Amino acid sequence: MSSLYTVRTPEGPKVTSYAYGRFGRRKGSWHRLATLFAVCLTGVILNGCAQQGGESAPVGPEPNESAKTDTVVMVDVAFHPETLKVRAGDTVVFINRDIVDHDVTDHDDDAYASGTLKPGDVWKHVFESDANYYCSLHVIMEGRIEVVKNED
Repeated sequence: MSSLYTVRTPEGPKVTSYAYGRFGRRKGSWHRLATLFAVCLTGVILNGCAQQGGESAPVGPEPNESAKTDTVVMVDVAFHPETLKVRAGDTVVFINRDIVDHDVTDHDDDAYASGTLKPGDVWKHVFESDANYYCSLHVIMEGRIEVVKNED
């Protein structure tokens, strides 16, 4: 049910269901549309600015040009792939694409641990030797990194 407004016109008072602004223009539809457009445009601009902010360049020795990056994904309470073959010095990126928290913990001697990875979080580790790992939050989740010799 809409409200009724009395508006002064040159012909006399007029009853309408629309509100009119200061200059006799109908308020509402264009104003809402302009506001919606401004909000959407602001969101797009802020999102673009946030994505441009990347990580700063690492400080330290030059990275090994032959090293590469491999990925292990955590989903459905499992590591995928369960076993990954990499070269010594390769970086393994662990990505949590599950709906629950996980971590990556060294199975043999606790030499490394990622800490809790919430859904969407990423953790990186460079492997120099074979490693068995698991999720301490879900001990049925186990994985293995097999390091193969570099052929230089």
